[in-house]
Amino acid sequence: MKAHRFFRGMALLLACIFLLGACSGRAQKLQLKDGAYRSGGKTEVAYLEAPSIYRASSLLDGEVIFQANGGAPDSFPLYAIENADTASWLTDENYTLFYNENIKLPSLAEMKPYAISLCWMVNGKPQEQTRLDQAKSDQVAELVRLLTESPSYPKDMLLLTEHDSVELLFHSEEYPEFYYVLQYWKFQTPFVYSDGEQTFTVETGVVYDRYNGRFYPIGDVLEEYFLNA
Repeated sequence: MKAHRFFRGMALLLACIFLLGACSGRAQKLQLKDGAYRSGGKTEVAYLEAPSIYRASSLLDGEVIFQANGGAPDSFPLYAIENADTASWLTDENYTLFYNENIKLPSLAEMKPYAISLCWMVNGKPQEQTRLDQAKSDQVAELVRLLTESPSYPKDMLLLTEHDSVELLFHSEEYPEFYYVLQYWKFQTPFVYSDGEQTFTVETGVVYDRYNGRFYPIGDVLEEYFLNA
């Protein structure tokens, strides 16, 4: 009887060791090479870090898929995103998006957003205050059009202007793995822009794209839509 218990205990121990090894084996190491985090080997997979205007929509912190820069002091885990193909999309603990190097990231227009969330940042995480969704689909489409087609102020022109900011998260059914993220800057005092001639424009707020440094003068439209949301 004791022998039987001993062998059952050993079998359970070996099973646990096997499972732990399998789990740790999933966290394969990636090494930074030629601008991408690569697994190496014949079936190499490589991930690029997306610009900050793309943010992962979730983080499954119980699923470490890779260890980037494995073994180095600056190593960090890459996690699965809910309902996402891990061969295509991953995230770190800051919701930074990592994507397979064979994927072309979509533009805002190509994402075809169906909703826009207006969020305050609380402890480094966005907290939604209000949202334009399917019930305001015309307004969502109009804001996307303005951000795609309207002219912008020269790059870096407004960076030192005092302002309060909130984040705009664009939701896409075609790309549920991540959001497209812009900022709305509400100026503490109106900004007056001159084109060098006799034309003066007064702005109370702009939408800022921190990736390309552009400022879109659609603050009035944005406030009108969200105040009535």
